[in-house]
Amino acid sequence: TKMGPVILLLTAHHKMFGQAEEVSREPGEGESPSPDNMGASVAGVRQLRAMAEAPWIDRLLAYAPPASLGLATEAAQRSSYAARLEVLDEAGLQAALRPEDPVVIVQFGVTLLRAQALRWACGSPRWPICGYTYSIATSGVYQSLVLTVASGIQPYDSVLCCSTSAQIAMDRLLTPLVDRFEGAGMPRLPVVPLGLDAKSFEPVSRAEARKALSLPPEAVVFLYLGRIDPRYKANLQPLLAAFSRLDKARDAHLVLAGGRPPGGDEILDRLRFRAVELGLADRVHWLTDVTAQDRKRLLSAADAFVSPADNLQESFGIAVVEAMCAGLPVIASDWNGYRDLVVPEETGLLVPTRLPEDISTLSRHASLCSEYDFH
Repeated sequence: TKMGPVILLLTAHHKMFGQAEEVSREPGEGESPSPDNMGASVAGVRQLRAMAEAPWIDRLLAYAPPASLGLATEAAQRSSYAARLEVLDEAGLQAALRPEDPVVIVQFGVTLLRAQALRWACGSPRWPICGYTYSIATSGVYQSLVLTVASGIQPYDSVLCCSTSAQIAMDRLLTPLVDRFEGAGMPRLPVVPLGLDAKSFEPVSRAEARKALSLPPEAVVFLYLGRIDPRYKANLQPLLAAFSRLDKARDAHLVLAGGRPPGGDEILDRLRFRAVELGLADRVHWLTDVTAQDRKRLLSAADAFVSPADNLQESFGIAVVEAMCAGLPVIASDWNGYRDLVVPEETGLLVPTRLPEDISTLSRHASLCSEYDFH
């Protein structure tokens, strides 16, 4: 079915346009990789690129408020899809579009307030809104969902859920709100996994990759690639403990690679100290500030991918899909979005992961916390 035009309504529009180029650009001499090249930022950029390349979209529009119209326009003009993307403010959209045009308003995230406001400002209440789930575990998201439901969801609006766990969480968040507000609507919540270009993760020569990374050519290499942060991603201490139990005669090595959180040196120091305590100093390798070239080499050099994620916001797991595109079996925690990605005993293994059985006290206090890592 031919559909279009599509309006992209982005909260941080000019930042996302810039990230679209930053994600694939190698840093120059003296530069560090962008700190935003992880998780939701990467997923949003890939979705934006896919929309720009989709032949069935007639026009690609982006809304920018007057205060940031110049920044958004400049960033869009520097992007690889500048010829496809039109950046307009509210007056520009009202002049460019008619209420009867086949428009879909796309909102990156679950908070649809700006999209709702734009729909009414353009006098087009029949335009459907489409949102996306990324992290939905913060109190800020919940507070925004309250306003979103109160502002009038239509039955043709949708929030695309990247996994079954995200769908369940959204339903549990929204259902009590819809019941509380008289006449409030419930958006559709279909499960639509995040996508990526599989060709960009095809492996290169394993021998060359291992040489470049100073890894033993004949060793069995396990790779963790993600945020090195116990709050927002994974506690890697149990992974080190499990790795220490492997038969040393098999010459197994573990690579811990990924982005550091602000002040992350302390976290890395603790992990390195623990590796030494376990007698793993010569078999655990570290790489931070990972570039796109590093990522491809790491995935090419590894024999298996491991991800013991245990944070509440792991609604999908894009790194797991990247590893699969590189042909790697996955050992991951049996947790949230990972359950949709790994087929046990076929594409990898899921390790049992548990929350305390009685978390009612934690749940009651969750809405008082600004971030999910305090839960």
